[in-house]
Amino acid sequence: MVLLCCICFENAQSDKVQARVTICGHICCSDCADIWFQNETACPVCRKSLNIRTELITIFNQEPAASDVKRSSAGEEAVSSTAKDASEDVQIKSILAQVSSRWQMACIERAQLKCKLADSEKQRLELAEKLARCQEQNAALLRSLQEEVLPPYRVEQDGGYDSEGAGCEENERGDGVITRLDVARRWRQPPAEVEERLNAGYWTLAQTFATHSEPVHGIAVGTTSSGRTLVGTASWDHRAVLYDVEEGTEVTQLLGHSLGLYAIAFSKQKPDLVATVSSDHTCRLWSATSGECLQVLEGHADEVNGLSFQANSSLLATASDDHTAIIWDTEKAEPVVALQGHRNTVYGVCFQPRGSLIATASFDWTAKLWDPRTGEDVQTLEGHQEDVIGVDMDESGRLLVTGSDDTTAMVWDLRMGQPLAVLRQHTGEVKRVAFSPYSRMLATTSGDVTARLFDTSTFECLHVLSSHADHVFDVAWSPSVDFLVTASHDRFWKLWRPSLGGDTKLL
Repeated sequence: MVLLCCICFENAQSDKVQARVTICGHICCSDCADIWFQNETACPVCRKSLNIRTELITIFNQEPAASDVKRSSAGEEAVSSTAKDASEDVQIKSILAQVSSRWQMACIERAQLKCKLADSEKQRLELAEKLARCQEQNAALLRSLQEEVLPPYRVEQDGGYDSEGAGCEENERGDGVITRLDVARRWRQPPAEVEERLNAGYWTLAQTFATHSEPVHGIAVGTTSSGRTLVGTASWDHRAVLYDVEEGTEVTQLLGHSLGLYAIAFSKQKPDLVATVSSDHTCRLWSATSGECLQVLEGHADEVNGLSFQANSSLLATASDDHTAIIWDTEKAEPVVALQGHRNTVYGVCFQPRGSLIATASFDWTAKLWDPRTGEDVQTLEGHQEDVIGVDMDESGRLLVTGSDDTTAMVWDLRMGQPLAVLRQHTGEVKRVAFSPYSRMLATTSGDVTARLFDTSTFECLHVLSSHADHVFDVAWSPSVDFLVTASHDRFWKLWRPSLGGDTKLL
């Protein structure tokens, strides 16, 4: 039997060398053993510590060469030497038996590993096939989601019971739209004259305003402490303008930004407070009566695109190209918390009307819900296939709408984290979106140069407002729904009024 040295891989047993075996069963020639164990005390293969005197055993040659015959014959005369050889031979056989057993176990383990490898490869192929099927199903669901609303579902109201003791109400509409009963319990009942306007047969263009020399990117409506209803516009010409619609007069211009403006908003807690955001990385607070700049809020590292006041506090939120939204205390003019988690530009932001959450819309194709007290991301809404531009919530705080460059608007049920409807009527990018007072209607703006009005109980498009010559980017409702205004990149903003007593008309 040929014994190979585990160090030099040559024959370990020959005329010149004798094999040595460690107690752990590894064989090496005497030359390699002498060199190795000059400085080492561990097996060269398994690194087990060895006592060289007792655990490194010499294997004597059982078939001596011809040159050693005389020496062997002489040795036969010594009985004690023969007994010693017999003892060592038994010891060697025992070691070789251990080596053989270990080799057999290694072969068995190798065969078992080959079987496991084959099973793993089979499982990998099955998982790859399953993944491909899931991806196909996901793509089909996304296509279906873009084409229509989801199938019927059940919604639990107020802990599972309504005012009459009923449990969950199932949506009876086969097309998957939400029924008025599902969410409308949370909506206020509008006064009769407001409800009549909300149910108007069509909306007509009342007036076009040319107050800016560059695109009008943002628009808002607010009521001052004196009861005046003002329209505020934000333009790329570095100016914001406040206009009294009823009097037909310009109230004041808000001057101070060094670059174009993206959005404007009126405070709900302090009616005479107005805020604007700009490409100059700042948000400014203004007096709606005097036009005086009260504060400059600095903290963003890039352009500021959107803003929203909280209804019952002094908090203001701003959205920026720096991938963050910042919540500010307007009384102290200090940041409260930064919302960090989006992977791209944050373009839209809004506070929950009834609740403590805040929503953001981002170019990372998602909308997020945050707890403004901690700055933590509590929910991510995924479904759009392009940048998400606009975001708004209904007055119950249960519905959220997003507008996206993928030409759709999505209406989400925040209790379920799922879209209730996908509005595909626009043929261009959907920009800002806004629920009406009392949340009975939804307005969307688009790059297809139109604005659309939807019934929020059916999500049916009731009116198309068409008069602008370029992107319609923002929309705002008056508090009493006696008009709404649209802002466009054609440098104009337009005022629309409901026409009562007529049939639905597309303008």
